[in-house]
Amino acid sequence: MTRADRIAFVVLACAALLATPVTAAREHRSSSGSDVVVQGPDGTRRLPLDADGSCTVRGLRGRVVIAVSSGSVRVVESSCRDQVCVHAGSISRPGQAIACIPNGVIVTVEGEQRELDAVVR
Repeated sequence: MTRADRIAFVVLACAALLATPVTAAREHRSSSGSDVVVQGPDGTRRLPLDADGSCTVRGLRGRVVIAVSSGSVRVVESSCRDQVCVHAGSISRPGQAIACIPNGVIVTVEGEQRELDAVVR
């Protein structure tokens, strides 16, 4: 075994060890492969998209109520003035998002498969 072979072996072993947390994080996804990620002033929460339920997040100006049902998520109630986030409706595909800017809350769907935004030749 040459010196270059040993260096390559060490580099590959280190890369494998560093990749372990990434693969472990993917195992925590829901069975549908998509999760709801709620980012707010007090931190980030992750909810499975395939399990019905709701959560309340304390925003900058009050509370925001988020509901997950039938594989989609929506903002049910918000303390913001214009209610743009409530009127945005439901989202269900990876890459989609709802934002309540006054409260500093962002709801996104993350998953294994994202749809293409555009194709360029």
